[in-house]
Amino acid sequence: MKRLIAAVLSALMLCSCAAETPEPTAEDATSLPETETEETTETEKMTETEEITEMKRTFNNPISDKSMPDPFITYHDGYYYGLATEVVVLKLYRSRTVEDLFINGESKELIKTGDDIGGGKTLGWNIWAPELHYVPSKGRWYVYSCASTDGFDFGAMRMFCLESDGDDPFGEYTFKGLTVKNQICIDQTVYYDEKTGNLYTAYCEFPGDRGQII
Repeated sequence: MKRLIAAVLSALMLCSCAAETPEPTAEDATSLPETETEETTETEKMTETEEITEMKRTFNNPISDKSMPDPFITYHDGYYYGLATEVVVLKLYRSRTVEDLFINGESKELIKTGDDIGGGKTLGWNIWAPELHYVPSKGRWYVYSCASTDGFDFGAMRMFCLESDGDDPFGEYTFKGLTVKNQICIDQTVYYDEKTGNLYTAYCEFPGDRGQII
């Protein structure tokens, strides 16, 4: 009798399990293609996003609509900063994108021909090759450039330095002086060694009959 009851119970349990497993329907059969379509659409969206991002990374030359030799560009805190040779004025440009820097970017005049540079002298023409550098030990930005201190006279070409009033590269600047006073020198650049705290410089010099040296 016990064996019969056990057999009946086993049969009922099998029937119950079979009833709980639903048979595939037509709707179920069409669900897989829909999932594949959703995945395909998502992939297409990702591809389109990548293409748009890649387009934003490209730009067309020239990135200036006027003559601007000796360009110098640096990046700081979300902005590109740029300077270039403009002969009678030294301007600092700022933009979120490098392609807009010298065309649609903000700009401010730092110094120009005719400005007082002390010692009874004014800044002359040929303001060339400006660069912008941050010196961590000073907590200041420095603009290095060169110009004649006597009109157009190349023999009076001297390098000079401007110092920011604070730590904002687009703030105000003060003329600090000539970096080499008694020699024809142009195109100065600097390098700050973060490990030693030393500041190095290199420039082009014209020492009399020796021609041009670095």
